Amino acid sequence: MDSTIFVRQRRNLILISFTLLISLLGHVLVKRINVLGNEFPFEQTIRASVILWPLWVYWFFRYFQAFMEEGRGKLVDAYRSRFNEGLGKRAAQRLNPDNFDGFKTPVMKEVGAQLLARTVTRTESTPEGQEYLFNLEAENRIRESSTGLGQIRFKFSNSEIRAVRFKTLVAITFVTTAITEYVLPFLIAAAPVVCLPFV
Repeated sequence: MDSTIFVRQRRNLILISFTLLISLLGHVLVKRINVLGNEFPFEQTIRASVILWPLWVYWFFRYFQAFMEEGRGKLVDAYRSRFNEGLGKRAAQRLNPDNFDGFKTPVMKEVGAQLLARTVTRTESTPEGQEYLFNLEAENRIRESSTGLGQIRFKFSNSEIRAVRFKTLVAITFVTTAITEYVLPFLIAAAPVVCLPFV
C-alpha cells in the first residue's frame, strides 16, 4: 500500500473521530445538509451524530485495513528491533575480560572500540526463561568499522525478559513515532465510543 494512502486514512479517522466527539458532547443538531451545493432539509432536526456514525464506521474500517497492510508490520519491526537491542545490551554487560577472550584481541584494544552483542534468534524457551543466540562484534565508532568476534548463547530469566519488554514499550512510546503513528489513531477513534454512555 502507498504510504500516502495510509496517511490519508489515518487523517480521515482522526478528523471524523474529533468531529463525532464534538457533536456528541455539544449535542449538535442538524436541520439540513448541503452536499455539493445541493441542500437537503429535514422535517425535524436530527442529531449530527446520526450522520457522523456511519462515516466513523467507514473510516475506522478503512484505517484498520491500512494499518493491517502497512502499519502493523512497521510497528512489530520497531518493537522487535528495540527488544533485540535491549537484549544485546544485557548480553554485552554479562561479558568481561575474565569470561570472554574477545576483550584480549587487538581490535578490542583500539581506541574507540566497544563490544556489541546483536541478537540473532531465540534458541530455547522454558518455564524458567529463554535462551538467545548473539553475534559478538567489536565496533569502532572512530574508524567506523566492526569486526566479528564469534557467537555466544545466554539464558535470561522471565523477570529479565519482562524488564527488557517494559523498556522496549517505553522506548517505542516516547522515543520513536511508532505508537503515535499507528496506535494513537485507534485510541482517538475510541473516544466517541467511550463517551457514548455519558451523552
